[in-house]
Amino acid sequence: DVLKMTELVGEAVGVPDLEVAVAQTGVIGQLIDMAKVEHGISEASVSLSDDPAPFLEAILTTDLIEKFAYAAIGDATVYAAGKGSGMIAPDMATMLGFLVTDLKVDSARLDASLRTACDASFNCLTVDGDTSTNDMVLAFANGASGIEPSDEDLDRAMHEVCVSLAKQIARDGEGATKLIEVRVTGSDDPKRVAMTIANSPLVKTAMFGCDPNWGRILAAAGRAGVAFDPQKAVLTIWSNGERHVLFEHGSPAAFDHKRASTALRSDEVVIDLVIGAGPPATVFTCDFGYGSVRINAEYHT
Repeated sequence: DVLKMTELVGEAVGVPDLEVAVAQTGVIGQLIDMAKVEHGISEASVSLSDDPAPFLEAILTTDLIEKFAYAAIGDATVYAAGKGSGMIAPDMATMLGFLVTDLKVDSARLDASLRTACDASFNCLTVDGDTSTNDMVLAFANGASGIEPSDEDLDRAMHEVCVSLAKQIARDGEGATKLIEVRVTGSDDPKRVAMTIANSPLVKTAMFGCDPNWGRILAAAGRAGVAFDPQKAVLTIWSNGERHVLFEHGSPAAFDHKRASTALRSDEVVIDLVIGAGPPATVFTCDFGYGSVRINAEYHT
């Protein structure tokens, strides 16, 4: 079926089959209706335009919002579009990303920049800690602008659009009500600590319930398998323009529980944990709400 798709697209737009990449999500192991796919390819090939809106809409599945981002380098642009809402975790996930640019960049340089950007975005993303059987991020550069960017400018633009897409995917997580950034500073592996916190069902449900439960966050950090001294840990929540220190010097801090809970009603929350000296890491995730169970329980039936 995949080979047939590449043949049909190649014929429709006049490119070799091997230059066609097929990206897809869906029910694992279930064959698709090729009659519909063939008809769709035929219809799409004669409807192509400069407007990305039909594409953004077409790739939605359980997504609730269209996801795109762009960054300028002089008169050139890096534009990104993507989809993803559930079964999202690094390594493999149900997410697709597409980057296009009119910059003049060779494939090796574009590949290196994309991998660096992915490491700081899609590889720091988890919605539910679960994965599917496929994901894909593609980047295309046609050189039409004639602008050759510096390495710094290219990396900045690629990083900007990929991080934006990753945040949009986390914010639109199945049944989610808020975007959560987990920032961990210190230790030998801050990303592992951040990812353990971000994947904790107890942390995610506490965030859904607007409960500033520092114990769940510290417990998740403690079981990440990364050594740190809790006497040096400082846990802060940033939300709704407010800063609430929940834990410091090995003990719970004196904070206003009601005010912190009210602040957590915001649709963006930052969990900031400092556990010592060392580099920082940021992971993007979301809360777990009633909708997450409903969507995944009824996904196939």
